[in-house]
Amino acid sequence: MTFAELARELGRMWGAAPATDKTVQVHLFGIRHARDLQGYTLRECCDLAEAAGRPKSMGQEIHKMIKLSKFVKEAP
Repeated sequence: MTFAELARELGRMWGAAPATDKTVQVHLFGIRHARDLQGYTLRECCDLAEAAGRPKSMGQEIHKMIKLSKFVKEAP
């Protein structure tokens, strides 16, 4: 996926989530799209969060989930 497509998807996931699950959706995004995000630096993840209309600090969460994705799988 392109940077713009990833930003749209992150914005969509955030927008569709109930208020209590917004950050969880950011985590899920990082795990679900880890392959597309491989090689993204922390700064690029922060830029992605900002492009999606989220606080830049959410990029830290995305970056962590890229690394964590090696150890977890999304439940069916």
